[in-house]
Amino acid sequence: MSSIHEPEYQRIIEILIAMREAAGLSQKDIAQCLNLSQPDVSKIERRERRIDILETLRWVRSTGNTPAQFVTKIEDLQDLYE
Repeated sequence: MSSIHEPEYQRIIEILIAMREAAGLSQKDIAQCLNLSQPDVSKIERRERRIDILETLRWVRSTGNTPAQFVTKIEDLQDLYE
């Protein structure tokens, strides 16, 4: 199974999308923060392009969240699936 299709990765992308939307940012806005194109952000959100750790950290910070908050959200979702 490709890593972009693993349930854990799916949840990470769901969290990133929710953070972007909660911050009121468009895909174009987040793309500018990551120095990517809007189509690249769309591919990440559609699970067609993998996001690396540096892009993830920039994404999280661009939404006004901290890496610690992001990890907590991942852990909270993990608890729901156990």
